[in-house]
Amino acid sequence: MFIILEEKVSDCYVLGEEVGFGAYSTVYKATSLTEPGGTEVAVKVLRRKVEGNDEQVLQREIKMLQRVAQQIQPHPTFAHTLRVFEESEQVAIVMELCTGGTLLELIEEKEQLSEIEAGKVTVQLLEAVRALHAAGVVHRDIKMENVLLAGAPDDLRLKLVDFGTAVLEEEACSGDGIVVGTMEYASPEALNADYPPACDLWAIGVTLFILLSGGLPFESEADSRLGRFAFEEEEWAEVPEGPKDLLRQLFVVDFSRRITAEEALQHPWVQHIREVAGIPAMVAPAPAEPAEEVEAPGTPPLASDPSTTAPSDGLSDLAITLGDLPDRLDMEIDLPPLQPAPPSA
Repeated sequence: MFIILEEKVSDCYVLGEEVGFGAYSTVYKATSLTEPGGTEVAVKVLRRKVEGNDEQVLQREIKMLQRVAQQIQPHPTFAHTLRVFEESEQVAIVMELCTGGTLLELIEEKEQLSEIEAGKVTVQLLEAVRALHAAGVVHRDIKMENVLLAGAPDDLRLKLVDFGTAVLEEEACSGDGIVVGTMEYASPEALNADYPPACDLWAIGVTLFILLSGGLPFESEADSRLGRFAFEEEEWAEVPEGPKDLLRQLFVVDFSRRITAEEALQHPWVQHIREVAGIPAMVAPAPAEPAEEVEAPGTPPLASDPSTTAPSDGLSDLAITLGDLPDRLDMEIDLPPLQPAPPSA
């Protein structure tokens, strides 16, 4: 469990080069002033007094990080949170430093990954989501910008970050009509402001599709709502049936019938990837139990409605265009839900 301090981050760390930024935050590489050898870390600075970045948003992110620290960590797919500094003008979250960039940067450089590489990414994301869901947390904004590489890109050791829009499962469906997340990764139910845990599995499906083909599965919101996609011959001719079968199960429109993270980890293709790539099974955490939440000093409790119109503000929300993908890939959404399209004939 990390500690929350009311002192200044500058008393403990020297902030260095900027390594990422978002609408309301900046991420710096930093060096410790208090630890032997000057340990290097990442410091995410969230500014309090920026329009749209209200106190509830900041406190919810801290609350979600606390839940992860209490019920999940240590876990290899999450960046370890070390401490949080509560200052009058900003909140600074000190985290494990990941030096390999983002998954988006990697795919931009390589255009697409091999089956084994894409599989290694998918296994780790499924493990991360299994752990989150067992702890009662829905991430709501899984995308390649929010997946960091812990070391050299070729190692493909991943860390899922950015809990700015994450919520507890019991709070995930607020019914207020506010859609959060990123359009291209949004499941049909998420487009209606409904966020069951299954919405994270859809986003993993979008990620896997991009990794294997270099393109988006859905060309429009209507296609997303209907789960309408195709394996175009040119991009998919060399891809075996295993990942295609998993994608079909991840893109089931009815979220109550969509494959879960636990089930996906038992999929034959995922098991094959584990064996070939030598990825050990990770211990699943025990199901979440109601626990007293630790509030930051001097701050009011969170309201029961966790929704926000703030865009996702990830550890590495960089302005990067992904090859032939549309520029809209990085666009955040804050729209009222549309009426569901009628079922296809």
